Amino acid sequence: MKKYVCFSIIVLILSFSTQSSYGNSGPVYWTGYPNYELMSVDDNSPIEVTRETLEFDLTKSEKSSFTISGTVKAAYQMRNTTEVDHSVQMAFPFISSVNQLDSENIKISADGQSVPYEIYFGDVVGNHGSPFQEESSLEFEFSDIVEKISQKTYQAKHFTLESKGTLYRFQVRPTSEERIHFSVEFQFNPQKTKVLTYGFDRYERSEDKIRIASGCMEPQILEIFVMGEDLDFNVQSFSDGSLEEKTDLFDYDLSVQEIDFKNYFNQYIETLQMNYGGTVRYKPQIFELYCKALDVSFVRNEGFSSEHDLLEQGQYQRIMTFIYTVDFPKQSEKSVEVSYSTFGTMDKTKTAKPIYSFQYILNPAEHWKDFKDLSVKILTPKEAPYLVDSSVSFEKTGEREYTAFLSSLPDQDLRFSLYEDEQITLIDRTTGKLYGYFGYATPVVVGGIVIIAAIIILLSFSRMIKKKE
Repeated sequence: MKKYVCFSIIVLILSFSTQSSYGNSGPVYWTGYPNYELMSVDDNSPIEVTRETLEFDLTKSEKSSFTISGTVKAAYQMRNTTEVDHSVQMAFPFISSVNQLDSENIKISADGQSVPYEIYFGDVVGNHGSPFQEESSLEFEFSDIVEKISQKTYQAKHFTLESKGTLYRFQVRPTSEERIHFSVEFQFNPQKTKVLTYGFDRYERSEDKIRIASGCMEPQILEIFVMGEDLDFNVQSFSDGSLEEKTDLFDYDLSVQEIDFKNYFNQYIETLQMNYGGTVRYKPQIFELYCKALDVSFVRNEGFSSEHDLLEQGQYQRIMTFIYTVDFPKQSEKSVEVSYSTFGTMDKTKTAKPIYSFQYILNPAEHWKDFKDLSVKILTPKEAPYLVDSSVSFEKTGEREYTAFLSSLPDQDLRFSLYEDEQITLIDRTTGKLYGYFGYATPVVVGGIVIIAAIIILLSFSRMIKKKE
């Protein structure tokens, strides 16, 4: 009986431990990126910033990608103190992905009027690895960002936009309700020929011999665009995913068309954006981005590329810079406002509950002729209402509201962290360290410790009873 009770307790504890491990399977670290101060492209700007009001509104946060989000609004009062009219070019660096741009709610205005802008896509940032890994460095120099701003058209090294190519379009039709796997085999010399495909979901290669395939249950259009020497295709269809059992339950039509690569690639990108999501704006910049990606792909895959090699470019977080011009008549003042979405860094490696941190890079403001009077307001979300750490002193001025006032730029950039509780306790930190060491397995590890402790206690108790008997 005693053995049965002991076994039942252990099984019960183990079941709770297992349930916990599945219920907490999200990442313990999720990277957000810094927000940037408005900057002047000219190092010797004649414009003064007489006041800035900076607001982080996180009250309507949608818990997206395991972190909290909100809106940053920076309102500047600016003054031209000279006797000369100035057209001032301003830069607003921003970190986002191409696919997220339409949802970033970016607004730029001067005296209440919307200001047109151009966008430049910069370098990729971030670690594309473990969710437990923090960013190695998120410091970006102003000069480096400005240096990347260029009107030059990208010059590809492994193809030319002006070249003509041959588009092979396969219209595949299964002739039964069974799924088929349409396969195309070919050989080519990557030094003389480049191949770009669309619609295929399988790729095999042995030296210069390639087989691509796509599963089809309904009519489908597949494309192969060839720049260089013509290819001979071996078309087959299979009933199994391993491409071993041939089937004739299909037919297809093949059309062949000679077309300029630039025209085709523009259509190709539009199809990608339409079918896989992403911004429908900034077409010249998107085209440049995919040209660079295709160039890299042709090197990495030895003359071959597909939409799968290019789509990842839209997902990467990268530095983007918005450039616009504001006219300042002599001895005039203007109000310039920038607002956009922001996402915090979620960190559960140090505490029981997530810490949400935000960063605002202030050093670009040093490029204005003068800068003073910075007011900051933070409106916190329900899930993390308390400000537990910050680089400057804040005062709690209302429910889930904190404010700070600085007469000049601080010595360091603005950072602040939010938490569910008013204080981070020792228990919070201990639990967080366990998550930092063991990640998703923390509940299992803790459960294992509890089980071992329970066994030891039960055995000790059993021995004590036997001794008394």
